[in-house]
Amino acid sequence: MPATSNRLISPSLIKEGKAVKPGKMDLVCGTEVSGIASHESCGHPIEADRILGREMSQAGRSFIYKDGPYWIGTRIGSDIVTIVDDPTVANSYGHYEYDDEGIRAQRRFLYKNGVINEFLHNRETAAKLGTRSNGSSRSVNYDREAIVRMANTFLLPGDWTEEEIIEDVKNGIYMKSFTEWNIDDRRFNQRYVGREAYLIENGELKHPVARPVIETTTESWWSAVDAISKRVKYLELKTRRAKAKDAKSISFIWEVVCAERIYTSVDKAFTAQQESEYISSLSEREAIFVAEIDNKIVGFQTIDLWSKILTSFRHVGSIGTFILPKWRGQGISYILANQTFDFARANDYTKIVIYVRKGNERAIKFYQNLGFITKGELEAQVNIDGIMENEVFMEKFL
Repeated sequence: MPATSNRLISPSLIKEGKAVKPGKMDLVCGTEVSGIASHESCGHPIEADRILGREMSQAGRSFIYKDGPYWIGTRIGSDIVTIVDDPTVANSYGHYEYDDEGIRAQRRFLYKNGVINEFLHNRETAAKLGTRSNGSSRSVNYDREAIVRMANTFLLPGDWTEEEIIEDVKNGIYMKSFTEWNIDDRRFNQRYVGREAYLIENGELKHPVARPVIETTTESWWSAVDAISKRVKYLELKTRRAKAKDAKSISFIWEVVCAERIYTSVDKAFTAQQESEYISSLSEREAIFVAEIDNKIVGFQTIDLWSKILTSFRHVGSIGTFILPKWRGQGISYILANQTFDFARANDYTKIVIYVRKGNERAIKFYQNLGFITKGELEAQVNIDGIMENEVFMEKFL
């Protein structure tokens, strides 16, 4: 499962994409696919609170359970498969030095040489299973319970080059990225649909393949691995305060989010020129924080004064969060929010408010997880494409 370079990629995905006949063939996975598989079919079922059944009614349980067919020491993959969860990777999504119960961060070997090796524990689950916490207790906010969660979960590199892996395949698919995935509540039966994929014939990449579908089980997937690339690529996440030169990238995100017609009350994106002027006009107590991955802006969060005129409202700020679709659900919004709240406290804000479209349940849940309280609704507040919608008013005291 290699991380394959862009020079192997053809640009004609949609026009040239062809279907393939159903059947068994070799699969070469890009980093996105091996990453989601590691996260879903190793990371989640290894979480000890899920193994003990605590999340059963909400998030499901695990195919690993006491006195079941899978436990510590059970083979789950081939000898070359070692998957770790490592919060010590600097500048990564899941980086931390101590977990939220004060345990020092460490690399955890979840599947080691194809064998189930270690669960992710907090102090509670470790006590129940007769071991010690390995620093996996995480909380989204100070007023939320710390629970067992992954950090950075990935497959350790092998000793093949990317070219060697491709050249070794006579008939197969190279799935660079995915557009859809599904997995059952035990994290065992799963399905992945390719977004960018290519046919491999006699060691060469051929034409694009249209939406190849892989249906498999956790054990079958990891047992089939016979080659792993020696190259590991980490996606480095950085957050910083926006500058006027970022206007074009921010404007693009506005365009994408506005076009979805779901997640914002703004019906028309700001142009790059408008965005540049807006950034330049911000006071010292206002800011836009951007999230960058591999030096590309993938999301941003704004904090503005509730009133730029009345000093009686100088303690109140309003925020907005905008993330490109590909990068949602990966914790970027929470990282931006923590930076925004630190900025707000340092600039004498004591209260943050937000208006959210009532139909935007995802955003409402996100802000609730951050400690925002719903205070009421404004009826027929938003008119998008002639459709009136209520807005939910939420607030948080810092």
